[in-house]
Amino acid sequence: MLKRMTLMLLSVTLIFGGIFAYKWLQGVMMGEYFASFRPPPVTVSAASAQQQSWHPYLTAIGTLRARYGVNISAEVEGMVKAIRFDSGQDVNKGQLLLELDDEVEQANLRIFAAQLKLTKLNYERDKALIKKQLVSQNQFDRSFAEYKETLAKVEQTKASIAKKKILAPFSGRMGILQVDLGQYIDSGTSIGSLQSAKTMYLDFSLPEKNLTHLFVGQTVKFTVAAYPGEIFEAQLAAIDSKVDISTRSLQVRAHVDNSQQRLVPGMFADVTLILEPAQELVVLPATAVNYSLYGKEVFIISEQQEDGSSRLVVNRQRVTTGQQQGDLIAITEGVQPGQQVVIDGQLKLNNGTEIAIAPAVSKE
Repeated sequence: MLKRMTLMLLSVTLIFGGIFAYKWLQGVMMGEYFASFRPPPVTVSAASAQQQSWHPYLTAIGTLRARYGVNISAEVEGMVKAIRFDSGQDVNKGQLLLELDDEVEQANLRIFAAQLKLTKLNYERDKALIKKQLVSQNQFDRSFAEYKETLAKVEQTKASIAKKKILAPFSGRMGILQVDLGQYIDSGTSIGSLQSAKTMYLDFSLPEKNLTHLFVGQTVKFTVAAYPGEIFEAQLAAIDSKVDISTRSLQVRAHVDNSQQRLVPGMFADVTLILEPAQELVVLPATAVNYSLYGKEVFIISEQQEDGSSRLVVNRQRVTTGQQQGDLIAITEGVQPGQQVVIDGQLKLNNGTEIAIAPAVSKE
């Protein structure tokens, strides 16, 4: 019985010892495997930091305005008798645009003109007689007052007739006609817009902190949605004398040459104000910069030697950025000219990650 028990224990010991020895050997081999395992390089796109001469600039949103622009309105009421312009027509200063019916005023003018002749004769007769003391001073004063009153009525009627004719206050281009022939209009009714737009204003606002960067004659570039990709130029002409206390911004105005009249008042403009002088800056493709809660960073590529072979690895580098122009962004701190950085594929990277640089794709 004891012999059987001894054999059984020996058998169990051998079996479990073999299992434990196998597991131990398996762990050792797996440890050696993972210790020597190197993950495949992460394929990324890269670019070298370059030093370029950049003109710093400010950006703003602006509005184009005509140098002179008004809504032409009737000063008096009346029926539209004649329209002397077409929609979109160029007109000159003083040109007749619209006439209102003035038959009543013309009739009144004839009446007052006849009365003026009579009161003038009476006044001149009494003027001669009073010198001879043949009429009283009261009679002379009355005839003089009647003459002046009738003269004023004539002038008043002529002014009313003149208001029935609407003239262009300056040269420019008329907008769309807003009234119809034969229509009765009230005073203040708009008949159309007149804009003098061969020279235009570009108005925009900038934060008050930029006041020291502004000067008259400064180059202003802008784009409008009507002409995609086309850049227009203007010259800064005026800086407001005060800061808006509600927005803490400064109103700025530039002059735009619009002799070809391609631009229209009221257009929305993306404004770029060029500052002086140019600065030498380190620039990278904007996609190289990663933004996180901890700040801005890039992955700088370096070469490492290991076991007689070289490999490319990346390391995070905190950076300070400046302005962005197009697809490029200025790096004011953290990257030196010539350093290679990752511009695509950063999601799989960490400090020390081995990489392979993908060949550049031709854009032709």
